[in-house]
Amino acid sequence: MKVLDLMSSGDSHLPAEVGGLRVSGLGMNAAELDANPHLAERRVQDLNAAAALPWPDGSFDCVLCTASIEYLVRPAAVLDEVKRVLRPGGVLAISFSDRWFPTKAIRVWSEIHPFERMGLVLSLLRQAGFADLNTESLRGTRRPADDKYIGRRSFADPLFAVWGRRGNPRLKGWPLVA
Repeated sequence: MKVLDLMSSGDSHLPAEVGGLRVSGLGMNAAELDANPHLAERRVQDLNAAAALPWPDGSFDCVLCTASIEYLVRPAAVLDEVKRVLRPGGVLAISFSDRWFPTKAIRVWSEIHPFERMGLVLSLLRQAGFADLNTESLRGTRRPADDKYIGRRSFADPLFAVWGRRGNPRLKGWPLVA
């Protein structure tokens, strides 16, 4: 399975035991990308400066965007590109938390409630033509005893996820038509 870790850094947030993945990472910091053990391919690019992704159409089975959607100044342009590089039926999964950098995030992110943020991301995917849309939130999970933040918060950060599929309009009757 070919996976794109969009806005990648030093960790792709994938379990170590997951095998059979070829993960490509696109991020802004070459040193962080080089430190990421999951990445088979690394590309340095600022998506706010250039939204075009450097891969051909249908290159990936899955695109992940972890804790970064709030920093895109032109999310619609980036999601159009994500849709282009996904194969028909491929999945885009966007996840985020309530911990982010206020000085780097788009203004609306700070003005809305965390659950409204999930609605904003869902709306962006719908507008980009993704189908079979889903959301999930996970709250109240205790931090492990060895977590470096356990002294600050006894519970893990909440996790919000939005995901959908790229349909194929050429497949008649396909339930995920974009």
